[in-house]
Amino acid sequence: MISSLKKLIFAYIWYRNGKTYQVKNISNLGSTLNILARYCTEFNITIPELLISKQHLNNCLMSLKPGTMYDVRRFLLAFNDVDNENKPFEFCDIKKLTEMNTTLINYRNNLKQFPPIPPRIYLSYINSITSDIKVLFENIDIFLQFMLEIKSKYDEICKLSHNSRYIHTPTEYNISNIIKKYNLEFIFDYFGANTNIKGILYLINSILFRCRLAIQVFTGMRIDEATNLHIHCGQIYHKNGQNHYIINGRTTKLSEREAKWVTNEVGYNATCISSKISLFIVNQIEDFSYEVHNLPLFVRTSYLGIVRISPRIENSIILPAELAPKDEMKKISWLNVMITKEDIAELKKIDPFRAWEAESKFDIGQYWPLQTHQFRRSLALYASRSGLVSLTSLRRQLQHLSTQMTLYYSRGSAFAQDLVSNDKSHFAAEYQEIQNYTQALDYVNLILLSDNKLFGTQGRIIENNIKNNISIDKKETVRLFKLGQLAYTETCLGGCTTLEVCTQRSTRSLVSCLSCENAIIKKDKLELVIQAQTKLLEKVDVNSLTYRTEKQDLQLLEKYLNVYNSKSGDVK
Repeated sequence: MISSLKKLIFAYIWYRNGKTYQVKNISNLGSTLNILARYCTEFNITIPELLISKQHLNNCLMSLKPGTMYDVRRFLLAFNDVDNENKPFEFCDIKKLTEMNTTLINYRNNLKQFPPIPPRIYLSYINSITSDIKVLFENIDIFLQFMLEIKSKYDEICKLSHNSRYIHTPTEYNISNIIKKYNLEFIFDYFGANTNIKGILYLINSILFRCRLAIQVFTGMRIDEATNLHIHCGQIYHKNGQNHYIINGRTTKLSEREAKWVTNEVGYNATCISSKISLFIVNQIEDFSYEVHNLPLFVRTSYLGIVRISPRIENSIILPAELAPKDEMKKISWLNVMITKEDIAELKKIDPFRAWEAESKFDIGQYWPLQTHQFRRSLALYASRSGLVSLTSLRRQLQHLSTQMTLYYSRGSAFAQDLVSNDKSHFAAEYQEIQNYTQALDYVNLILLSDNKLFGTQGRIIENNIKNNISIDKKETVRLFKLGQLAYTETCLGGCTTLEVCTQRSTRSLVSCLSCENAIIKKDKLELVIQAQTKLLEKVDVNSLTYRTEKQDLQLLEKYLNVYNSKSGDVK
């Protein structure tokens, strides 16, 4: 039994493809192995017999609480990322255990979703983090000069005997005097750091945590994605006279892959501050050569060798800083924002079916119970509410695997406060105001006044109305668009009139528009899509699954065009 469990763990740690787990994650697997071992002991079977048997595995998992069941399932699914020749045993297909999967779906649906941060508190956090990064960005170079002198003098003092360090230390070695020399008193006051060696290390960790917080706020990254960024991950490029900011990294959910996140100047500056600090720390390590691209964005301060001995470096790997949110957030006073009646009222608008008053952590007068994942949820909610970000763009920003997950994060956005509409001088407010008007003009000019015959469910309705000489009142049409009773978006095949977020194309290609009740199909656009689809097939391997899928889509498009031509009297 023990030998089998050892083989499982060995394959899990060493043979699994993808990112390396942290030690704390692996140490938590003891309870999972214990569950498997106890079941095998009770039913007098071996670990290999358990893993290959759907019946035994299902019985084992169904005896657990849903939360524990989820952890065991995740452990077993990890072996899908182990090559067959390295798997210690044969595994049954755990995804086919329907009873267990149904239980987990119900469990997840009944979990309380991460709450969004109420608008007043959210804006307070954004203003504070923006102010912090501005102060740090303006003073980071002088701060690192200060750190270089501190490190140099600390190394000199360490060479003295223990008693001499305190008796014969010159005044120029006094930390408070060095702080005054570089005019950095306000930085120590601003971050509440003591003017001693431990206070300096505390200050560096606080700065790194503040930078990681800024990255999470202005990208929507998961905490592990932000923690494991590499140095120089920030990218800036110029287009149409504007600066655009990108952060390059890797996703941490399921299929780990390279990814890009759009950010703003604050998020980009946070990466610059962190990279300068981390490079400084690494450069203080004696006799250590490194490749810059292999360094983490957030390096542990222990590598400075101040207060305690620098950790041993194995295989030239520098470990990222362990910036625990619970510990670090306690140090930031501006994170303590009291909950008011206004905040609870906003939460009720967003999710009226959740008993907010029954949850003591949301009591009025208490500090908002901030968790960094709430920034991700809030970004999804308020970005969706603004109308400035499409569902697909939001999905790409949050690095979700499916549109359904993005919709889940955005749930309640229709009732949330619009954070950009109050600033009438902001471009977004002007964009929102004119968006309905431009949609209405497109609808009138491209659809109602079009000479082309329209197909699709909505296209036929419009054709019938025009044939019946229903007059086109441009002013009334604009009014209906402003009221939200009409909507129009141009598509590859014509147009779409849905008033809600499109969920048709999240699971299929654009052929889903052909049967959608909100679709308007135009012949010229349909022909262009068929031409593009034909060219695509010429570049795809005829024996691949992609070819068969795309070929089927082409056949559906051509079939629709034939029906179109026959009904309109045109010859193909």
